[in-house]
Amino acid sequence: MTRINTAADPLGTDAAVLVFELETQQFALPLRRVQRVLRSVAITPLPGAPSIVLGVVDIAGSVLPVIDMRARFGCPARAVHPSDQLVLAHTDRRSVALLVDATAGVVVPALPL
Repeated sequence: MTRINTAADPLGTDAAVLVFELETQQFALPLRRVQRVLRSVAITPLPGAPSIVLGVVDIAGSVLPVIDMRARFGCPARAVHPSDQLVLAHTDRRSVALLVDATAGVVVPALPL
């Protein structure tokens, strides 16, 4: 019997994730939420912001809050390294920059046989 996939996303790309690293752990973010990944840039502190907000960055004229993913996931705090990356992502309400140690790539789930 031939199986025909009639789903809106026949290649399963809607389930693809961006894998990022914090310390020795890996986490994933749905790729449909990711706009792009950049090397870290200077972050302007934002007094009075929640503890996981490091500050803001200006990316092509858009001011985005920078979320400290280390603080969000309980990893030890450390200074921002030049090798760190910003994952520009969007929620249903706003765009944000997620500060991560590194990105490990995109994973697309295998299609069932």
